[in-house]
Amino acid sequence: MAFAKRKTGGGESFPLVKWDGRVGRLYTQDREQDERGEWHSVQNDVTDGFVAAFNLAGTEHGYMRFPKGAAPETVMVPMGEDIGEMPEGENWQEGLRLQVKMPGEDFWRTLMSSAIGLWRSLDRLHDDYCKFAKQHPGKVPLVELIEVVEIKGRTTSYAPVFGIIDWVDPDEVLQAASGQPGKAKVAARGDMDDEIAF
Repeated sequence: MAFAKRKTGGGESFPLVKWDGRVGRLYTQDREQDERGEWHSVQNDVTDGFVAAFNLAGTEHGYMRFPKGAAPETVMVPMGEDIGEMPEGENWQEGLRLQVKMPGEDFWRTLMSSAIGLWRSLDRLHDDYCKFAKQHPGKVPLVELIEVVEIKGRTTSYAPVFGIIDWVDPDEVLQAASGQPGKAKVAARGDMDDEIAF
């Protein structure tokens, strides 16, 4: 018996959004073909003025590892379900994965990370999502990066601070911002105690 005929030619690459907690930056990553026909990963820094739709209801968590020169390996379940025991082998980390839609794009990107700063930030964002989601049925939150917080310990790392600014249809193509994007404020951990006027 023969295999079923493939519907695609293979070689597909899913577009990504990446958080680098070592430097406090967000990047998109795409595969692009050069003039010789060779494929390369291209990253673009999208931190300044970052706004995107987040599918928080579809967030997954579990185990992941990132072998050099290979695709990430994951064992994921919907957020809230038990992830079970860590798989056998080396370099597995606990992490999360969700879908993000950038302005001007009609597709969802994957944001996948094991960074604790991102995890904590998305946990707070999810709390806000749960408070207001019932008031916006069928919608997903439009999220902006408010600031990037420096965390000093044995090493310095960074954590994003996100906020919900609107609710949009998940199939909507977000309009790209006009003019120059703003710059996310980088604050030291001590600055987080400053009073905020409401």
